[in-house]
Amino acid sequence: MVKSYAMPFLGMAFFWVYSRYQSFFGLLYPLELDGRAFGLSLVYPVFLTFLLALCVVAVLAGGLLERVLRKRRLFVPFAGILGSVGVMSSFAAIEGLLPLWVVWMAMPLVTLSFATGCWAWALFFCSRFTFEGVTVMIASYGASLLVLSQGVPYLIAALAPAAVGVTWKFAPFPRVACCEDRGLSSFKEGTSCIVLLIVFLLAGSVLRGIVDTAESNSGGLMLRWPFSLVLSGGMLAYVVRCEKKRREDVADVVGARLALSVERIVLKMWMALSLLFFAALFGGFLEGSYIFSGNIVVAVRSMLDVLLWVTLCGFSYAKKASPILMFSVFGIPTDVASWALSYVAVPDALDAWADGGFAQALDALALLAAFASLVSVVVVLGWSLTRGSLSAGFIEGAEESVFPKSHADQSDVRSLRLTEREAEVASLFARGHSVKKVASLLFISTSTVQSHMKSVYRKLGVHSRDELKEKLSGR
Repeated sequence: MVKSYAMPFLGMAFFWVYSRYQSFFGLLYPLELDGRAFGLSLVYPVFLTFLLALCVVAVLAGGLLERVLRKRRLFVPFAGILGSVGVMSSFAAIEGLLPLWVVWMAMPLVTLSFATGCWAWALFFCSRFTFEGVTVMIASYGASLLVLSQGVPYLIAALAPAAVGVTWKFAPFPRVACCEDRGLSSFKEGTSCIVLLIVFLLAGSVLRGIVDTAESNSGGLMLRWPFSLVLSGGMLAYVVRCEKKRREDVADVVGARLALSVERIVLKMWMALSLLFFAALFGGFLEGSYIFSGNIVVAVRSMLDVLLWVTLCGFSYAKKASPILMFSVFGIPTDVASWALSYVAVPDALDAWADGGFAQALDALALLAAFASLVSVVVVLGWSLTRGSLSAGFIEGAEESVFPKSHADQSDVRSLRLTEREAEVASLFARGHSVKKVASLLFISTSTVQSHMKSVYRKLGVHSRDELKEKLSGR
């Protein structure tokens, strides 16, 4: 574990700093540069446009970019080093050590290095999507908060692109492709849930912009950093606890190697964060300020980004979809839209309304409108998941799940004509576990267990637990 994931842990920790506006792009392209020479008021919007353009190129290139990343491993660290050169050049220009036009010249280097780092680590975690990989993604985010986001931000920002690339070079990476080159056709199934999660995130970005503006005007305490540490630590502890419990519960099961249902855990964490998000919003609305509750809102919204990463990697793994396409269509564009809403569109709109003398009324109206949109997304998402109408596989019991499960012995499955999930359910049931206990161990509903058992009984021609046990023991 340490040897396999030390480099990924370090690389993702730097990437989380790299991808967070306040820690990186807020220093590199500060919005207060408005009005300076060479059109620097447009530098940040143009950077976001460049990122979207690179995503379009990645989609059009198909599997070419993935083959380059796999076979030309030096491409990623080279792009990262160029990104660090661009960052240092931009800092020097902003401080007056170099001409301001250098910022524009360095922008393509920074843009390419960011996109390349995102694609590279997405490819790694989609190729090795295991429980340990998910743990590394969550733990590295906490490390970025604890160590890399404090202290010397300019130095960290300058080192981040190179660190993301160099650690990728030394990470243990499988050379065999984990996905099929099916292009956008791989997204025909299972994207509805992802789209809803992205809508949720974008609605949260609107609220984050409102909270940031209100907080800057009130001079409130910046408590989001400790709140984020608490939340990331809680998420990590929950995931580790679930895995430990899973191993203890199923260590004695013969004939079924049961894996942790990552999708179920992610959904539970998403629901818990959403409830905390809403509670903080409601508290801030009643209080009339966001000095305390606003920090919780921003911290929760940031943690949802980590869950989106896990979701996209899981989808790519299960559907054999290209990680490059997955993050070019969903991942990076979501970041671009989120940053544009939180740090450009919403603050500018609130400033314009404040000039008209309607700041308080419009702020409350914007908060209520955004809150209503979030509630509608959660209601639709919850209703769809409950009814099992989404094909993304978030509901256990679907034949194809978004997230991988360990597999029963393939020869056993073929000989008995059982699906992998049916073999797991049958093995547990034959061991004497009740329907409720089987559902708990596999993180599925009791009705799903009963449905699988009816199918098992029909396929094997048995009518009782004892007959099932004899049938299985005779394999």
